[in-house]
This record gives sequence, C-alpha cells and structure tokens, in this order.
Amino acid sequence: NGTTVVINISNTELNGIKRLPPLATSTNTSYMAIGAGLLDTAGNSLLPVLSTNAIQAQTCIPDSTPPVLTGFLLNMNNGSIVFTFSETVNVSSIVPGRIDVSNGLDDAYTLTGGFSNQLFSDVVVFNL
Repeated sequence: NGTTVVINISNTELNGIKRLPPLATSTNTSYMAIGAGLLDTAGNSLLPVLSTNAIQAQTCIPDSTPPVLTGFLLNMNNGSIVFTFSETVNVSSIVPGRIDVSNGLDDAYTLTGGFSNQLFSDVVVFNL
C-alpha cells in the first residue's frame, strides 16, 4: 500500500558487500542502481536506474556487529587452519600470537607465525 519496499538480503550478499571496503560504510559510499523488471500494480515496468546515474543512499547504517568465530578446521598434514567467521573479516588483522590451539583443558600452544593470501573473507585459510 506504500511506496517504500524493504528487501532483506542474505548473509552471503552482505559478506559480498563487506569484501569491498569502503563500499557501503557511509552515504558517500552507498549508491544504488536497479534494472528493469520491477512492476507497479498496473503492470508498468520500473524505469531502470543505471550505474552511471546511481541514486545515493539517504541513510547508511554501517556494520557495527563484531565477527564471531563459528568453527575451524585444523589440518596437521598440510599445516593449515581454516577459520569460519559469522561475517567477513579483515584477514590482515589476524595475529597468530593471539591464537591458542589447546586440548580444551590445560595443554595449549600459542601460534608464533602464519599467513594468508586473502584480504577480506568469512572463510579464512591460514597457513602455518
């Protein structure tokens, strides 16, 4: 009944946007283009908004949710750890000295090195 449509996008889409910083971090970096296909109630097709004439966001609420480590795979054969996070992370911010591998009780080993060739991702392959 109104002229405003709210579309919820998936985590996959959100992570795709977050992999391209500083995209969608302020109104200055948030523009929208949309192709034909949307119809009004009379069947008239939307006039496309081309990327060359994209519309700037009126408001942009930047990401303020911290990432959560949701799982990992430790491969002792090839010396890698695959981290899975709840959202895209800046891979260069991973500090090996803050990562402990433990038995869940009292034995732990703090990593001293490692690297990843990725920049931004929600699944990070970290080579030891």
